[in-house]
Amino acid sequence: SALCFARALRKRWGNGVWRVTSLEQHPLVARVARQILDYAGVLAQGRNARGVEVIIGRSEAGILEMARASDNGAVDLMYLDHVQWRYHADVEVAQHCGLLRPGTIIVGNNCLFPGRPLFIGYGLACAAAGRCKFELWPLKVEDYRESRWEEQTVSRFQIEDWLGVCTWLEEQSGHVPGDAATSALVPPSQQPPPVFFGLAEEVQRVGRNSQSGPVDWQEHAAYVKRHLLGLGVAPNCSSFIEE
Repeated sequence: SALCFARALRKRWGNGVWRVTSLEQHPLVARVARQILDYAGVLAQGRNARGVEVIIGRSEAGILEMARASDNGAVDLMYLDHVQWRYHADVEVAQHCGLLRPGTIIVGNNCLFPGRPLFIGYGLACAAAGRCKFELWPLKVEDYRESRWEEQTVSRFQIEDWLGVCTWLEEQSGHVPGDAATSALVPPSQQPPPVFFGLAEEVQRVGRNSQSGPVDWQEHAAYVKRHLLGLGVAPNCSSFIEE
């Protein structure tokens, strides 16, 4: 994802001022990511240099490190593509640290497949409170059915997914990040409604099962969609975005 963002920004701004910060929990994965970014010519060569910087550590710690280095500057785009329990929590940490301003775009990936119901609930709650404008954008993604035992692709298929898009409206926080252990534990000012937690537990269960055996992801996505529609949650636009 960081490489895709870097390519788009380099195409748009060239040698202008642009920067992507990627947070990676696992040191080995971060090392491989840096090698790929370096090979592509987009790895940042210094703290304030143009390119992609990779920060190692848990997401909340990485957000705090970004805030301390940003001179109270906010981000333009925050892209979430990690564990479902951290989506809304990390948005709250970023807001608390002053990284969000009116106009910041927050994009949550995988809202339908495999499912991020807590982020959807959080976005809807924030929109109701006037903190952001929240939309769900449908798209089609391609996935694969594979045989774990024969190590070969059995079939390819398209599946529906949703992107959750928050346009932040709340004024930038003036908080200056202090001790990481204290700042990361700030109670969120907005929580997903309780009705979304049961579905989140089911998403988590299916994810665990996928580590030890095959999962029918099309059936799972249809299950998540039925439950979200039953809660009155549906995409905000009528056409698919082809990926």
